[in-house]
Amino acid sequence: MLTVLLIIIPFVAGLITFFLKGKVAKTWAFIASLVTLAVAVLAVCAYASGSENIAADISWIPELNSRFSVN
Repeated sequence: MLTVLLIIIPFVAGLITFFLKGKVAKTWAFIASLVTLAVAVLAVCAYASGSENIAADISWIPELNSRFSVN
């Protein structure tokens, strides 16, 4: 699940930053990058400890047997 957060957090933060202006946008982007860094550090620690919490395998379109898988 942590790998999904590493995809979603920067994407959502980028969308929000697009609508902000000036110093607010810079501050928001910096905070979002720190949050992404924290999740990345958690993912590395979880991987080093052998946790299965970093992977995601989610059924996306069941009729087509399509899955979203990030390991």
